[in-house]
Amino acid sequence: MVSIELTLIGIGPIAEEATISITDGIVLLYGPNGAGKSTIMRALAYALSALMGYEVQVGELMEMVNKERRVGEIRIKIDGSRYSISIDASNKEIIVKRGDEELTRIKITTSVGIVSIPSLQRIYPILQVKPMGVIKVLGLTDEIRSQIESFRDLLLPGTVEKVLSSRLIISSSEIAKVYSEYLDAVNTALNYVVNYDLKLVGDVPYFVDLSRNLTHYIKYEYVADGVKQALTIITAAEFAELLRRYGSAPILLIDDVETALHYDYLISLLQYLAKRQYPVILETHNSLALRYVYDNKLRFYVVEGGKAFTDIKSSSLFKREVIVYSM
Repeated sequence: MVSIELTLIGIGPIAEEATISITDGIVLLYGPNGAGKSTIMRALAYALSALMGYEVQVGELMEMVNKERRVGEIRIKIDGSRYSISIDASNKEIIVKRGDEELTRIKITTSVGIVSIPSLQRIYPILQVKPMGVIKVLGLTDEIRSQIESFRDLLLPGTVEKVLSSRLIISSSEIAKVYSEYLDAVNTALNYVVNYDLKLVGDVPYFVDLSRNLTHYIKYEYVADGVKQALTIITAAEFAELLRRYGSAPILLIDDVETALHYDYLISLLQYLAKRQYPVILETHNSLALRYVYDNKLRFYVVEGGKAFTDIKSSSLFKREVIVYSM
């Protein structure tokens, strides 16, 4: 089980302080554009990457500091330890600490410098899902990360083979069996969420619409955007499950989860993601997604006005939406 507490102070739109608790299953971030939802996910990805020993550009960290405060801090409690990354844009300095112990101090003379402090006991691979097929992976070897740009790359047998071989001494027949089970899991989830079947011809995905009992396959280019979005998220989720089964502690980050999904698809997808045994952090503008998470007592935060909170009565957003729904 993963348990992380992330606190941002003076980072992006979060001018004051916001704390997010992250555990296995859904953590939904809801709020308007520019509120800081994506900032929270980026801060988590940068902090974990640096603490796993992967290179984070100092320029990316400096850009996250609130423009008015000019000083920001990312705090993260993980593996029983507390870490902090303090960023001083005025004095061009970054300080990384574990508790009160200073791990590194970097005076910034150029935006192409790096922050990298291998400190964590576990590996936390991060899969970032962008709308319509784009996937970025952090926390794996450089060779694997460089070959993953979309959901199609995650469906390749070579990608699965590299991931397994980097963690285990495993035979070709065992890899083939795991790969077959992985594709079956993707298909089972796709059937459940959008009622489509997936067939790979080489690395090209084709679909069958099960709801209409069609027997011919539809090219990826011609299928509805909602089906493409669901396939991207499901593929990343099942790849994360593969990493979890073989000793890692993956984290799935999903931007604009509702993109192109009508209500039935969205709810089925949330039901599927809620059962994951690793953290799934969702960013959304869709109040129906929040309503589902709220009604099912799943974890959520409203990100608004430079804060992150769980008391939805404190949100000005809902006053507006209640008026709209009552019309």
